[in-house]
Parts: sequence; structure tokens; C-alpha cells
Amino acid sequence: MIGIDTNVLVRLFINDDERQVALVRSFFEQRSDRDPAYVSIVVLAEFMWVLERTFKFPRADALRAVAGLLE
Repeated sequence: MIGIDTNVLVRLFINDDERQVALVRSFFEQRSDRDPAYVSIVVLAEFMWVLERTFKFPRADALRAVAGLLE
């Protein structure tokens, strides 16, 4: 199982570098029940913090981003 870093999630949601976003999307598309990715609770908390503090997302939008990941 591969652990996902906060920077990978931020890259996916901020979409600021087409090449890197394409790599991240490709990585997630390759995940399956047999080859999952793991996102720790610490990474989710840090992801919310970065969205709110660095990118000025309203809390409701940051929560929606996390909820979307959990789906």
C-alpha cells in the first residue's frame, strides 16, 4: 500500500501545474482494491489546513474537498 503525502493531494485540488496534475491523476486512476493508496488522518488534517491557510479556501469548501476524497 502506498501512503499519500499532503503535497500530492494539494497538487490535485489546486491544479496549478498541468504536467504534475496529470501524473497525480494517472497515479490515482491506477489504484484499485488490490493496489490501494492510504491517506492518514494527519495528512487529511494538514490538507485542510493548507487549503484554508495557504489557499484561503472557506472551511466549508475545504470540508467538501476532504469529503470528496473519502468517497
